[in-house]
Amino acid sequence: MPAGRPGSPVTVPGCFAHSDAHPNNLLPYPAHGWVLIDWDSVGIGPPEYDFMPIYLRPRRFGYPRSLWREFGTAYGIDPDGNSNLDLLAEIREVRTLSAFIRGAEHNPAARAELSNRLSSLMTGDRARRWRPL
Repeated sequence: MPAGRPGSPVTVPGCFAHSDAHPNNLLPYPAHGWVLIDWDSVGIGPPEYDFMPIYLRPRRFGYPRSLWREFGTAYGIDPDGNSNLDLLAEIREVRTLSAFIRGAEHNPAARAELSNRLSSLMTGDRARRWRPL
């Protein structure tokens, strides 16, 4: 990321962050509601980092922006009033490359998507759509 970027570094206090909180990582647990799974990305970081999977759906995957607004409102945050979200999204976008880098050698679809994502990140093209694998 460019040096001197406004808002850098993130100054919110760190907390326990799951770092991959989204509906696909929830399992119903009849006695207690829901269980959050997939704990391999846990760490200490800004609380907003947990929102990145939902924040990126409209930004990169073509979901309606209302998905993010409804989520933010239900969670109790201002979905448009946080200057850290774009920086955290860029961090998350780079982090998503690792799965495609690992798969690119043997999987043509992963190789093509890695190229798509790298190109969009390197050119600053936020309008380009990404595809999940």
